[in-house]
Amino acid sequence: MMENLDDLLNHNVGIKVISEIANLANNDLEFAKKIFSYIFDNNILIAKNACWAFTHVDNNIEHFFKEKDNLENRILSTKNKAIIRLCMVILLKLDFTEENINSEFLDFCLSGITSPEFEPGIRSNMIKLAYKQSKFFPELVSELITILNMLEPSLCSQAIISSKNQIMKLIKGEYKNKKMS
Repeated sequence: MMENLDDLLNHNVGIKVISEIANLANNDLEFAKKIFSYIFDNNILIAKNACWAFTHVDNNIEHFFKEKDNLENRILSTKNKAIIRLCMVILLKLDFTEENINSEFLDFCLSGITSPEFEPGIRSNMIKLAYKQSKFFPELVSELITILNMLEPSLCSQAIISSKNQIMKLIKGEYKNKKMS
C-alpha cells in the first residue's frame, strides 16, 4: 500500500488510511520524515493528507522540533484553512523555547484570535500557540490577556471559550507560582 505514497496521498482518503500511515510513521523515523516532507508539497491534497496523518504521529515528534520554523512558514504562506489548522495541531505537540520564537508567527496568532476570517478551531489553536510562545515574556502575556479579554463570550464558539479559559487558568497558575517564589 505505501509503495505508491504519492498516489495514495493524492486522493481523498479516510481515517483508516490516515491511521495506517500514522502507525507506520510512529514506528519508522525515516517514513515519518517522508510523510513530513509531503506537508510542504505544492499539491494541496497531498499536503493536507500528509498534515492530517502527521497530526497522529507522536512517537517520533521530538525529531521534528528543528522543523518548527518550516511549519510556521507553511501556515503563514498558505490560504488553505485545513492546512493551517492541521499544521497548528502539529505545532501544539512541539515545545517552544524563549530562543525560538518567530515574531511574525506570534503576531499572526495574536491578531488571528479575534479575526472572524478564521474558523473557531483555528482561532482556538491560535490562543494555545500564542500562549506557548508568549509565556516567556511578561509583556507578551499581558498582551495575550488583553486580547483574550476582548473576546465576547456570547459571540464565541465553545472551542474558543474553552481555549481561553484553559489559557487564562495556566496564566493565573504561572503568576501564582512566580509570586510564591
